[in-house]
Amino acid sequence: MAGFGSGVMLSLVSGMRGQNAISVGLFIALLKGGACKVKEKVKTKVKEKSLRQQAEDAKYKRIKRMLTSLGLTRYENNFKRNDLHDAYFLSLHYTGLREVGIPVGKSIAILDHIRLYGHEYIFG
Repeated sequence: MAGFGSGVMLSLVSGMRGQNAISVGLFIALLKGGACKVKEKVKTKVKEKSLRQQAEDAKYKRIKRMLTSLGLTRYENNFKRNDLHDAYFLSLHYTGLREVGIPVGKSIAILDHIRLYGHEYIFG
């Protein structure tokens, strides 16, 4: 309704009368209504994406915690790209880590960490 009133007032101030003022009012109301719908859709999409991201991040909680404690967070995407999430945490092995692009030294550090502290990630 405010869009219609704004359009009519704009028309009247511009010197338009009658049908033209009403037409401009309707046009402005439609534009504002369309803009609101687009804004609503974008907001919904952003919220859905955020929820999906949270669900995805939850799958990598242990992996992320381990990488953070080792100072290796830059390799988190290697795990995500290759779908090596927490369900495979205790099954990680040297060859698999190398295949996903983790350097030799870092792979050994990860495996040592899992060997020493893996049970804490599962039960702690």
